[in-house]
Amino acid sequence: SDERAGRRSSRRSLTVASIAAALVLLLAGGLMWTGRRDEGRTATSTVADSVPSAATAPTPSPTTTGPVTTTPTPSTSNDSTPGAAGRLTRTLTDGASGPDVEMVQERLADLGFFVGPADGVFGALSMQAVWAYEKLVLGTPRDEATGVVNAEMWEHMSGDIQIEPRRPTDGRHVEIYLPEQVMVVFHDDRAVAIVHVSTGELIDGADAFTPWYDVAAEYCETVTIDIDTVGTPLGEAVEKALCGRSYTPPGVFVVERIVEGQHRGPLGGMRNPVYINQGIAIHGALNVPLQPASHGTIRVNQLFSDSLPELIGVGDPVMIWDGVTDPWDQPPEVEQMRFDYPDPNATAIAEIDIPAIDVELFVVPLNEPDDMKQGPAWNPGSDSIGSGGIIHIVGHRTTYGAPFFDLDQLVADDSIELRSARGQSETYVVQSNTVVDNDAPLPALAEPALVLDTQEPKYTQRSTRRVVAVQTGSSGEAG
Repeated sequence: SDERAGRRSSRRSLTVASIAAALVLLLAGGLMWTGRRDEGRTATSTVADSVPSAATAPTPSPTTTGPVTTTPTPSTSNDSTPGAAGRLTRTLTDGASGPDVEMVQERLADLGFFVGPADGVFGALSMQAVWAYEKLVLGTPRDEATGVVNAEMWEHMSGDIQIEPRRPTDGRHVEIYLPEQVMVVFHDDRAVAIVHVSTGELIDGADAFTPWYDVAAEYCETVTIDIDTVGTPLGEAVEKALCGRSYTPPGVFVVERIVEGQHRGPLGGMRNPVYINQGIAIHGALNVPLQPASHGTIRVNQLFSDSLPELIGVGDPVMIWDGVTDPWDQPPEVEQMRFDYPDPNATAIAEIDIPAIDVELFVVPLNEPDDMKQGPAWNPGSDSIGSGGIIHIVGHRTTYGAPFFDLDQLVADDSIELRSARGQSETYVVQSNTVVDNDAPLPALAEPALVLDTQEPKYTQRSTRRVVAVQTGSSGEAG
């Protein structure tokens, strides 16, 4: 998120023209919101060979849903495979130890899975490596991975398995598969590191990773940060109350910068963050659960993150699959990260409810242009809520949540309610919905009214869309 200076306590008048200019400036940033667009398209899947489950271990058959190409051959009497050197006679789970654990660790490492030191102790690193193996090689749904190695899985693991890139590059690149929650680092199209990851948290019941506005969970928290959104160190740590959407954008990116060490950014704590898409980074974390749980970043095991600067370099391609559309076919708005914004509960002065266009949002004071990133903003140059005057509220049309995306749909007699933080409730009905010049003054009305402004048309700022609503009632304490 953009760093903001401390808010000025004194009111200052913002003219309609200056507010329009702020909208132009923020629109030029390119954060085009397309929440009302249908992002669905026909899936373009790469044909891959699936592999059998550990329970049956039959000869694999082709499928079109695998994230990578594998060619497994369960071990039988082939003395050249690891299976001939040792048999697994027990089921290995978290906490197990012994030579058989070391045998499994070494085999996983041979295949490219990160297990840390092959020390014969089955801990968190071994379990995460088995998770990745189950999801990537066995095709186990991510929420059904067990992290347990039994004899059938070991027999399959002992076969001839080749992890191949979905998009060969003949160089160094990274592939991340959101449905499987697995990341693979390829050097000359050879898998040199395969790890379980945890990406942006999904809402309850979500089974897809796009579109963001339908599936990405919302979070609000107070954080202390020492780097900004894109990894630039701050002079000193600052505390902020932030909200955001936990979205990991799919698409094609490149490594932009690597910041070594432990840091705290707006999206959470990060060790050795590798930035690939604005504030989205691959980074070490203490908590890398089976399910997607981050604020949009790509979490990997803390120990593995120490290897990131050696495995990945600035300029390396990073491709992220959402399981529906190939990365190179994703439109720019899907690849766009969703910036966090100040927690409106910490700054809001009112709430606006417009049932006709399904808007129910907090209203913040507009002391500086960046305040509009939080949502609809009250112009302190107009009358205050509860004063019985002309209240002016502005909002983005296509960016930062697009609170006024459908403002043009309001018609005469549509209702609007304002509820202030002090308990004042005011009701309005729409009187007019027109397009005016960007520098048009507020209307001179003899009765209390609410004026809502946004840019017109969508994605441009040639004019201002203006809704004027007159007050029909009020209740509660004035404020």
